[in-house]
Amino acid sequence: MRIVKLVVRERFAVSVPIEQARLALEMHFGYKDFRPGQQGVVQALLAGRDALAVMPTGAGKSVCYQIPGVVMSGLALVISPLVSLMGDQVRSLQDAGIQAAYLNSTLTPSQQGSIMARALAVRPVLCCA
Repeated sequence: MRIVKLVVRERFAVSVPIEQARLALEMHFGYKDFRPGQQGVVQALLAGRDALAVMPTGAGKSVCYQIPGVVMSGLALVISPLVSLMGDQVRSLQDAGIQAAYLNSTLTPSQQGSIMARALAVRPVLCCA
């Protein structure tokens, strides 16, 4: 079981209705509704509150930060120790029409610089680092 702590600072948060998140869930991932436990986490993040999600493997923790990252403005930065999964997650997001990138030691300095430049420009992008 992995524990994911999701932190949103209020100065960046703008309250987003859960209906908008549900529409993004269906549009990008094809699901009409959240799995058990996901909606509460997503609602907390959309309201600018911190959230702690303790879910078993396969329960959909990723959606808990991906959907807020899509519907909220600005940069969503995800810190993950799982380098092996970053590429898979980013490819899945890109396949779903979401601008995303990962930043880790497998990239060349030029690739890292390009991703950092995008992040510093605060274009809507979901980064996994």
